Amino acid sequence: MSLGEVIFWAIVSISGILFGAFIGTNFQSKHNSIAKTMAIAAGLLIAAATIELVNDAVENISLTYAIPAFIIGALGFS
Repeated sequence: MSLGEVIFWAIVSISGILFGAFIGTNFQSKHNSIAKTMAIAAGLLIAAATIELVNDAVENISLTYAIPAFIIGALGFS
């Protein structure tokens, strides 16, 4: 990956934080809408971490162990 690509993706990842800070400081929001947004963000973060962990598990161990571990983990978060 070139330096330009790294800088581009760094700007893309930071833009969400800057956009959220702009919205939070310039507009009034109800507590309910903030709570829903935070819940969606937390769910997406857990989903992204799960996909990454399952991908590593499938590459390193057999599906015989990976699938039950995934199901047990999903039940633990439910």
